[in-house]
Amino acid sequence: MKCTDKGGSMYFSRVLKLTLALSLLALMLPVTAVMGQTTGTATFADSSAGKSDKLVVSMNDMPPLGASEVYQGWLVSDDGKTNVDVGVMTVAADSSISHTFTSATGTNLAAANDTFTVTIEATGGATSPSKVVAFTATIAEDAMTHLRHLLVSNAGNQGITPGLYAQTNAALTQAEAAVNATSLSDIQAAAGNAINIIEGSGGANFDASRTDSGDSYGVLNYAADAKTHAKNITTALPKDAKFFKYEPNVSASADNVATLAGSARDNALLAVGATDATSARAYATNVQTNLERALSGYDADRDGSIAAGGSEGGALQAHHAAQNMASFSPAAGTGLPVAGDIGIGSFAWMVLMMGIALVSAGSLIRMRKTVSK
Repeated sequence: MKCTDKGGSMYFSRVLKLTLALSLLALMLPVTAVMGQTTGTATFADSSAGKSDKLVVSMNDMPPLGASEVYQGWLVSDDGKTNVDVGVMTVAADSSISHTFTSATGTNLAAANDTFTVTIEATGGATSPSKVVAFTATIAEDAMTHLRHLLVSNAGNQGITPGLYAQTNAALTQAEAAVNATSLSDIQAAAGNAINIIEGSGGANFDASRTDSGDSYGVLNYAADAKTHAKNITTALPKDAKFFKYEPNVSASADNVATLAGSARDNALLAVGATDATSARAYATNVQTNLERALSGYDADRDGSIAAGGSEGGALQAHHAAQNMASFSPAAGTGLPVAGDIGIGSFAWMVLMMGIALVSAGSLIRMRKTVSK
């Protein structure tokens, strides 16, 4: 006579289904948790007083703190010995932070700091960072070297992207002077100055007798350097997604400046060679139009915005893209998770172990029932 244990089989089937469900839950938990992880950036920006003398912090899904605790931001020097207090950062009702720090002295903050850190401090903040690091990010030395070439003045030389903007603007000022001049000689003089500023002292059309040569380095040289250093960063760190995201915006915008400034230079040469004021002014107008686009970009597709990179970016967009390349993306530090929280990994293991225990218990019960039969 054949003996079957329907009750034991049904019980085992239920246990097996429950175990599979719990196991799937354990596997899904880390994915679900990622969606709620803190994300954000700390990005250098310009104030009216200086270049890259501001830090704009934007973070989301900040973990809650105790009633007597606050988040405080810091910029840390390359050698770790100096800290710039970015300030206590208020967490909004939606768990986000939107905070801006501006150097009181107009100091370029990218010049000496390669790390951004968020610490947990007592209410009111601290004068130096605690050991409780909630979030932190460091830019690799290989990248920071080139980023500082792009953003920071050194030994009397302008940073590349600030220089690109300043000299394009200086050339535009000369173009505007040419358009507004009334005599042929004045138009030609201003157009000649624009040529000097665009090409620099090493340019084929540079004339030392002209009255204004900008900083003598040349818009075209700044544009070439901007692209070179941006690409040097992606070459040095080929796996960093942030650099690959923003490098094309620097490079393409710099290329646009070079193309537009080159066209402005060609029209300025025609103005210098013109024999009447009307023709010279027409060429000067072309110089002005090209340099306006080279400076601030151009909405080529007329969609209401100027894209960084592509065919629309100019010197302004190249500079902002360089600052984006130098931005920090803070990751969780040693101060997280908050004490008392259960880590996702630990919880997943707990669920798996519970499932294994249930399978074992179900199997043991079934074996006992089978033996009793």
